Amino acid sequence: MSCVAILVNFHSSWLIVEAVGSLVSDPACDEIHVVDNSVSADEAEYLRCHLPKSVRLTVSQENIGFAGACNLVFANTASDFVLLLNPDARLLPDALQRMLALAATSNNIGAVGPRVFWDDAHLFQLPPTTFPSASGLILDRLSARFLILLRLRSQWFRYRSIRQWVALRPFRVDALSGGHVLVRRAAAVAAGGLFDPAFFMYWEDSDLMQRLRSAGFMLYLEPGAGCVHHYEHGPNKDALIGNGWPAYATKHFSGRFWQVVDWFFERFGSATDVPRDWPVVELADRDIHIVLPEALHAAWLIEFSPSFSFVPSMGRLGSGSIAEIPGICAKNFRGRDFYIRISDARRLNGPVLYRIARPVS
Repeated sequence: MSCVAILVNFHSSWLIVEAVGSLVSDPACDEIHVVDNSVSADEAEYLRCHLPKSVRLTVSQENIGFAGACNLVFANTASDFVLLLNPDARLLPDALQRMLALAATSNNIGAVGPRVFWDDAHLFQLPPTTFPSASGLILDRLSARFLILLRLRSQWFRYRSIRQWVALRPFRVDALSGGHVLVRRAAAVAAGGLFDPAFFMYWEDSDLMQRLRSAGFMLYLEPGAGCVHHYEHGPNKDALIGNGWPAYATKHFSGRFWQVVDWFFERFGSATDVPRDWPVVELADRDIHIVLPEALHAAWLIEFSPSFSFVPSMGRLGSGSIAEIPGICAKNFRGRDFYIRISDARRLNGPVLYRIARPVS
């Protein structure tokens, strides 16, 4: 089985070099392609000087977007599998081999993802990847209006997250992130291609997962394959995600039914507010230490989220009287408030601590 890795650079050349470093000596990776979308002579020169000679660099004369850059390499290669990897992600040793081995067990497996850690110490894990289904989108909008639905949705996502974070064997999932995923070429072709060119940035991977599933292919997560993704969520990311949404909504949620749904929620869908009794913790680029009540000492879960609904959220499982959150995690939310929830990992309902964390500039 042959495998080509694709990485897309946009003013992150120093990160790309590190990401490539996690692949360059991996015998399972036959080729590494980097597409530079920066339209910057300095970025291109840095890549030429610091990337290994074996890496194939394409310097685009314009920013063709993440989807366009990946499609460019996909169209000009012929490997059995394609690995997509974000600049701020790193595959751990043997991860690619494990994902390829799982994919080889069935031609019906269209894509495989790794267990993804948020930090280098492998304390926090990233949440399950989801895509907005019709029922899920309606539930999301209802949850924004009715607090009881928001709590139920949050509990359900928490349950799914714990199940993924403690998994020891491969299992089927609804979706995988395009930031670290192995895709079977034949499956992508059967589903209509790697990425829909209508997408510039964000949501292209959700669309791909939808198409793979509709074409009859399965998606798997291999917990034995490790990856570190230093995911950041600053104020600009919400805007970029929002800018990419219309292309996805037009493709999957258009028509008369969705016009009625949009009208209803625009008229009646007022948002719920953050509870006013949640304490605020001010941070100054340091570790957070939270003293826990005795009821949580046996087994706790820390969730760390940009949303007060905790959908989605990073998570850490642990035990003891003190819960620690590394300062590097807080830095990844620089410029905006984020939310911390600590609960009994063994129970759906039980003692819970909430915090609003606010970086100090």
